[in-house]
Amino acid sequence: MNYKTIRLEIRDFDSNAWRDLQEMHMDFENSDYCWYDAPQNTDALSVQAEARDLAQNALCYGIYRRNDPEMIGYLIFHDFTDFYDVGYEFKKKYQGCGYALEALGCTISAVNRMRGICRFTARTAEYNLPSIRLLERAGFIRTGERRQQLRCDEDGNPVSFTALVYVLALPEPDGGCH
Repeated sequence: MNYKTIRLEIRDFDSNAWRDLQEMHMDFENSDYCWYDAPQNTDALSVQAEARDLAQNALCYGIYRRNDPEMIGYLIFHDFTDFYDVGYEFKKKYQGCGYALEALGCTISAVNRMRGICRFTARTAEYNLPSIRLLERAGFIRTGERRQQLRCDEDGNPVSFTALVYVLALPEPDGGCH
């Protein structure tokens, strides 16, 4: 996929962008929201391996500002046959600028048209207000919640939280939905 929006270029994930991915992970691990996701490796070799894996995933897209070589974020879709679960990560310095909403809208529309997927899901912690606002602005509707634990604190105690479940249902493109 290679799409351009007013401000962005969205393209297949490139393993050469591992340093940008590493910066995103370091930002995230130092954020208040890190407790609500699995720990992310930040050492160079681990991030390089992750970048290679993401580049081999046909449903992972790097997000760039137009005419700028720096990857500012990425979106990934996990294929569950009849629906795709979406995940995303953006560098802290580009959050709050509308880039994630622009990229999410474009990629979901493209995946809907190209792959015939009409149902998308996403999860976020109940305390992650920026992510909640993003999903709701993108048209996702909250459908439930569940308790989740993805990491332990420094004493080895599980950090449990409520994850909110969101769904986006789109009309069928020509050819129907899967």
